[in-house]
Amino acid sequence: MFCSAIFEPQYQCVLLQSPTSRYLRILSRIVQPAPYLPVLALLIGASTWGIVWYPYRLLAHNGVGGEWSALITYGIATVAGLALFPRSPREWLHLPWLFLLMGLSAGISNVAYIISILEGNVMRVVLLFYLAPLWTIPLAHFILKEKLD
Repeated sequence: MFCSAIFEPQYQCVLLQSPTSRYLRILSRIVQPAPYLPVLALLIGASTWGIVWYPYRLLAHNGVGGEWSALITYGIATVAGLALFPRSPREWLHLPWLFLLMGLSAGISNVAYIISILEGNVMRVVLLFYLAPLWTIPLAHFILKEKLD
């Protein structure tokens, strides 16, 4: 059972009925609440995306295009992920199609980021990439009619 009580004790535990609930149960035993973890995650993520352009530029300088470099790097990550989690592909069959669509759109956006880094000015591309959450707020408000909290 994955408990939100791990992070906020005033809430009750909720039993998740999904193929990945076993992984969430294991994760709930591993993850310890710490106030610095969200800040650390943001710092690591921002640092990673801030320097990931350099290896792609090196690959492009040596004649490997953006599409091929994306295929190589994400192929290596896929093989490593399948080696670490060999039972995962069977559980993908039980996922709703919206999760698969979300994964496809994330993949397309990553490939678009790589190609834009290779074709454009790094400073402009990284700045636009970091400002993407600011674009999301007005788009969600006006297009999806979400309330801003």
